[in-house]
Amino acid sequence: MRKASGEFLLVMNPDVAIVPGSLEGMVEFMHSHSDAGIIGPRLINPDGSVQHSCRHFPSLLVPLYRRTFIGKLPFARRVLANYLMQNWDHNRDQQVDWLFGAALLIRRSLVEKIGLFDERFFVYFEDLDLCRRSWEAGFSVWYVAGVELVHYHQRLSAEGPALFSLFRKATRIHLASGVKYYAKYLGAKPPRHA
Repeated sequence: MRKASGEFLLVMNPDVAIVPGSLEGMVEFMHSHSDAGIIGPRLINPDGSVQHSCRHFPSLLVPLYRRTFIGKLPFARRVLANYLMQNWDHNRDQQVDWLFGAALLIRRSLVEKIGLFDERFFVYFEDLDLCRRSWEAGFSVWYVAGVELVHYHQRLSAEGPALFSLFRKATRIHLASGVKYYAKYLGAKPPRHA
């Protein structure tokens, strides 16, 4: 990203397949939405089903609910369904709190204002942090349903029972990044947007 020279910066995981016309569609969306700092396409699984690739900002309890038996309780399931945006229309363009970093188009003027990814985060939470800083800087974050990319996604940090997943390196990195994220924003309210 430091060496890139374009008006927009594309960040994409190696497990994302580009669909013809998708990148052009993302650039076109950016040109027609001057307030957008970060956009992300609708990510689909290889079987054509939609991945829920956008989220609400998490509360401090979300990781606890996602990684323990507490998440099976009715009140926690409601909190998680809201966080995961399960009852949200993934078929239309909308502003969202944050997007998965699997495929993001980022406006250079945003990066010039807020900087690059926070290097304290490795692999996880860097996308959440960047989207949060985008909102704080007055730039919006958009989920663009009209553009699709195929994501061969694996949740390496969440495979297997919670106790045993602690022995996986990906899980430990995920938890460490989560601690750093919550420490960074301790006591701060998430930015509100339209």
